[in-house]
Amino acid sequence: MEINKKKSLWRLGKEQNKEFVNLKLKRWTSTKTLLFGILIAAIVILPVSIIIFQFIELYWYHHPNVMYLFLGFAFALLMLANAISNYVTVKCTKLILPDMENLQEIDAFSIFFYQFLNPWFALFVSIVLVWFGVQAL
Repeated sequence: MEINKKKSLWRLGKEQNKEFVNLKLKRWTSTKTLLFGILIAAIVILPVSIIIFQFIELYWYHHPNVMYLFLGFAFALLMLANAISNYVTVKCTKLILPDMENLQEIDAFSIFFYQFLNPWFALFVSIVLVWFGVQAL
């Protein structure tokens, strides 16, 4: 008797991400899709980050604790940028290479979810933001 256990979206995203990374893609295809993913993420995140920075800059001198709020927003936006970049990279690769069946089976949304909650990237971003936050104070 076999038990059918559903996988969580995070675990599925982790497996899908590993499958995508292990695909044999041409170097130029990988580079193009990665750069395009980063560009789209920057286009989406940059206006929001500029607005948040301008808002926080208004209160910076009167309330120095606003720095912690800024670091929190920066953390969330960097995690979102990572997720968007990976999502767009997978989608573009699927469009460029429609004949690869194992690529077409990869779920881009689960990779988005996994990358948004990626603990190693979160640790790296946290260390960098704390370091810059300490430098700014």
